[in-house]
Amino acid sequence: MLSVFGGAMGYLFPESVTVNGKPANFEMYDYVKLGGVCILSVIRYLLFSPHFLSVKLGGQNITILDYEPEKLVNWTNVESIRKFWFVFPPLYKLKIKNEEGYYLFTTQPTYMDTGIGTADLSFMGSFIRRKKKELNI
Repeated sequence: MLSVFGGAMGYLFPESVTVNGKPANFEMYDYVKLGGVCILSVIRYLLFSPHFLSVKLGGQNITILDYEPEKLVNWTNVESIRKFWFVFPPLYKLKIKNEEGYYLFTTQPTYMDTGIGTADLSFMGSFIRRKKKELNI
């Protein structure tokens, strides 16, 4: 929304637009590009936001906290759990057997960002890696 507001202000008050401390002249095409990026960001948020949840991982179960009542899933019913490499803080995708769709969740913000991806250094991340190895997920 800040992009839309900033773009509208730049269109209405073109003398207020500066780039690297110097006044800049933008064409209408520049404002259309900025608005397009903003609209794509809003659409992406609306598509993925229903999939974001809070989870609690246990020895035998995964508790999905954003359901009323809380949803309990056994680790043996997990089809896959994968980490997105270039997203930080670490973002995981959880797919459950015999269910359509997927769930997205993050771990604690303890990570290391490298040029080739993100390493999850949190306790939750090490627990997920251990469970994946035990259950061959």
